[in-house]
Amino acid sequence: MTMLNAVKGGSFAALKAEAFKNDEVLGAYLEEQRKEELSAALIGMRKHAGLSSAQIAEKIGLSLSSVLRIEKHPERVSFERLDTYAIACGFSLKISI
Repeated sequence: MTMLNAVKGGSFAALKAEAFKNDEVLGAYLEEQRKEELSAALIGMRKHAGLSSAQIAEKIGLSLSSVLRIEKHPERVSFERLDTYAIACGFSLKISI
């Protein structure tokens, strides 16, 4: 077992599995994971379009700092703003259940 995977006599995987038995812990973990995935998706769209954050800002009429905030914390942004960002990258958003 490597030092990175060792946690006081057990593996990180075992500690994580034990923690996930608590619904609140699991829910919080999954929420953070979804936020990170959405952030990565936005940045991925922009990079796929070959655009910089500054170019997206110019296309949608926002400051660079606003676009960087959208990319870092997309969960704080309206669907309409996320859709505008996606359209500027040549994509569209779809919600499915």
